[in-house]
Amino acid sequence: MHPPDQDIIAFRPDRSVSVEMDETFKGNSENFDELLAWIQSKCVPLVREITFENAEELTEEGIPFLILFYNPEDTQTVKKFNQVVMEQLLDERRKINNA
Repeated sequence: MHPPDQDIIAFRPDRSVSVEMDETFKGNSENFDELLAWIQSKCVPLVREITFENAEELTEEGIPFLILFYNPEDTQTVKKFNQVVMEQLLDERRKINNA
């Protein structure tokens, strides 16, 4: 619960495919650069879904792909893939596309 009369900025990940927890922005919300960096780190997922609509955009980035093929009903495999990518590949974020 947050203090009355005080706004908060929170991130709530999709629990069906993520192991991340809810997170509240702790920085200065009046500092645009700080807030933008936090928003981008939360709203541009480390693992993205590749579709017919976004495939060209992702390939134009010119970086290798790490692709998981899975049964759409198997959300546990997706969660585990996301967790492993977060634990093992976070430092490689700018070098590969995770889809």
